[in-house]
This record gives sequence, C-alpha cells and structure tokens, in this order.
Amino acid sequence: MRALRAYNVAHVLNYWERMPPIGEQLDVPGIFSADFVVARLLIPPGERYAEKKAEFAPFDRIVTPQPALHEDMARLVAAAGLHRVELFVIVNNKVEGSSPLTIRTIARRVASPVP
Repeated sequence: MRALRAYNVAHVLNYWERMPPIGEQLDVPGIFSADFVVARLLIPPGERYAEKKAEFAPFDRIVTPQPALHEDMARLVAAAGLHRVELFVIVNNKVEGSSPLTIRTIARRVASPVP
C-alpha cells in the first residue's frame, strides 16, 4: 500500500470469484492509497462467470440479490466521502442479473442509511 500511495495509484476493490468481499478489502489498513478509489463489481465470490452468464441472461432482472454487497458498498461510499476520495464503480450483469438494477439498489441503500 505504501508503494501505491507513493505514486497515487489506487488499489481496485473487487467483487470477484477469487477475492474476499468488498467489506473485508475495505477493512485493510491504508486501503485508500490515492485520491480516488475504484470498485469493480464483477461476480459473487466463489461463482463462475460462464455459469452466471447462462443463469442471468437476458440480464433484465435481479436473479440473486446480494444484500451483503449492498451493505459493503454503502460502507465504501461513506468511507470514500470521509477520506475525501473520488469513487468509481464498475458493475457487471453477473453480480445479481442486471447491472442497472444493481446500481439502482445500491443507490437506494446509500440514500437510505440504516441507523
């Protein structure tokens, strides 16, 4: 993280088949190594791309909701604001079945914080 920080390079938080959940990555000390952060929401941990593609097509609905991811993303948005870093989020259809609907769900969760 020190090397990334020295060159204003951001660690990319990944929601991907072989990575720990976003929340665990967010808990790594010094995770905000640049003046921006990127989150790539690709596929639930432990899942396989080809299987999700077949299961979710035609990508027009939420098939498998990921409420823990929504919570992790709300934490990430709050932490990015606290650390005053710009946040970029990339969302794939293989996360829940429809990237636009996943984005809407996360936006609603961020807009309605749980006490």
